Amino acid sequence: MTLVTRLRSALSDASGEPFSECRDCGTTTEADERACPVCGSIEIARYDLK
Repeated sequence: MTLVTRLRSALSDASGEPFSECRDCGTTTEADERACPVCGSIEIARYDLK
């Protein structure tokens, strides 16, 4: 699944909460996580989907 596809999906379900995902493996993360629970990367992207 591409980033654009994931963002479109997230936007259709947007609840006003930030969307966070790992830049390395694409795993959706909790907004307050500092590292990916799957791969351990600290490269977390956060999007404000308001």
